[in-house]
Amino acid sequence: MQFFAPQRARSTKMASKRLPVPAVVACLVQLMLPQARCHGVGRAVMPGGLRHVSGANSSSMNHWAGYQTAEGQGGEFYGGSARINAWDLELKPDQTSSSVMWLSSGNNQIMSGFMVSAEQYNDTDLHFFVSWTADGFNATGCMDTDCQGFVGSTPPASVSPGSTVMPTSVYHGNQTEYTVTILQVAGNWSVVVDASGEDETVGYLPGSLFTGMAGHATVVGWGGNAQSSAGVGPPMGSGHGPDEGDGGAAYVASIAVYDSKGSATAPAAGNVTSLTDAGDCYGASDYEVGKDGGGFFYYGGPQGCNH
Repeated sequence: MQFFAPQRARSTKMASKRLPVPAVVACLVQLMLPQARCHGVGRAVMPGGLRHVSGANSSSMNHWAGYQTAEGQGGEFYGGSARINAWDLELKPDQTSSSVMWLSSGNNQIMSGFMVSAEQYNDTDLHFFVSWTADGFNATGCMDTDCQGFVGSTPPASVSPGSTVMPTSVYHGNQTEYTVTILQVAGNWSVVVDASGEDETVGYLPGSLFTGMAGHATVVGWGGNAQSSAGVGPPMGSGHGPDEGDGGAAYVASIAVYDSKGSATAPAAGNVTSLTDAGDCYGASDYEVGKDGGGFFYYGGPQGCNH
């Protein structure tokens, strides 16, 4: 399975439970080679879509719902972050559903998040994943550690590329959320996950892997993807539409982008663009800047989309 995300502000300062960004950066630099855990560091055009290992055109249904930073505004991004509530969905063997964030520049992309895919993982569990490419998956890139590229933490973090994610959210019950951050540190792209109450560095992708993202990204995005090679769409998000709100719908919260100084801000509503391409099947609520200073939206939809 390979992911390539869609290609298509008066910003507010992030005010969440994470420590100031320089503390995160300092910890990452200290642990860069080899990576180790950052204990005590605070909580932190369309994407090309999911691309199956069996071939770029094997998917007959591929839809997105979410937002990305608006292109053509001269954006230079050195990281992105989001808090995502995780859902374990019941899917058919030909279906894939994911909740993701990504950074890209041209055909260069890094994506991370949570995915159910029997094709990729040979089970029906929810998995954490990391994918990358420097040429739109033409000749470079892969999922997780299916090829050389991703350098894992030493010792390993509690979550790693491809690992099963537990617990997950319950419909109108306990909501389980994880914060995913992709941040450029010392020329490399670090992946940080808050899976247990503190940020852990999962590992990094060397900057030397990339051409268009050797210095920075030009687009950051967040949302859900639903794909089926048989043409019948899986559920996205929680399997319910964004209008169900708290407890019923999946959400992406505490959305932030990072500048070259490591400062985190939420894109203003006027500086993001919608990626939703099948509103009769999957949707996203209006993007807003929440009370914590980060961006926020609900997204998702039920199974059964047939186009």
